[in-house]
Amino acid sequence: MAFDPTRVTVHRGDTVRFIQAGNLPHNVEFKSVPAETDLGPSRVGPSLKAQGETYSVVIDQRFAVGKHAYVCTSHEVLGMAGIIYVAAESR
Repeated sequence: MAFDPTRVTVHRGDTVRFIQAGNLPHNVEFKSVPAETDLGPSRVGPSLKAQGETYSVVIDQRFAVGKHAYVCTSHEVLGMAGIIYVAAESR
């Protein structure tokens, strides 16, 4: 019941891909994001049920620079959480 890796640093234009590797359904729900981030309905991703299913998140203008904490909604109580750090534009 864990995301692997639990922390990643990305830049705008990158894609973060979540791959279902377990036997129970998992999703991604952004719980704590910078005030300037506006994910709208994308705040909660689909439930991935079958091994190998993927969910991709494009880090675009909706994501402000900073820390974006997410959980698996069903397994948050078990500590299934991660962080995407969106870095400043310069690489």
